[in-house]
Amino acid sequence: ASCREMRASVAREMLRDAREVPVLDVRNSRVPALRGALEIPIDELESRLAELDRHRETPILVVGDDGVSARRACELLAGAGFRYVIFVPEGARGLFAGVRGADRLEREPETP
Repeated sequence: ASCREMRASVAREMLRDAREVPVLDVRNSRVPALRGALEIPIDELESRLAELDRHRETPILVVGDDGVSARRACELLAGAGFRYVIFVPEGARGLFAGVRGADRLEREPETP
């Protein structure tokens, strides 16, 4: 099992080309929200690994508040036997950088 780093710009391209790749959002604050992401705060991840079992053999992309939390989550998943774990060192904010409407989303959080 390995934990790999992927720059946000490359991750955006990968998600555009392979929409089936799940995104795991380990941020404590989810503003702006990542539509369709699996949301498990980093502090709860170890106790909630079973929720991700179906992704043990497929790629999964991890974003956090920053690269530190994303790397921590990536290493935890890889250590637990997940085979293809990728993290974005720029965090969720970096994943949104340059995406039209991202600034507006950040100022106006989604309401349920």
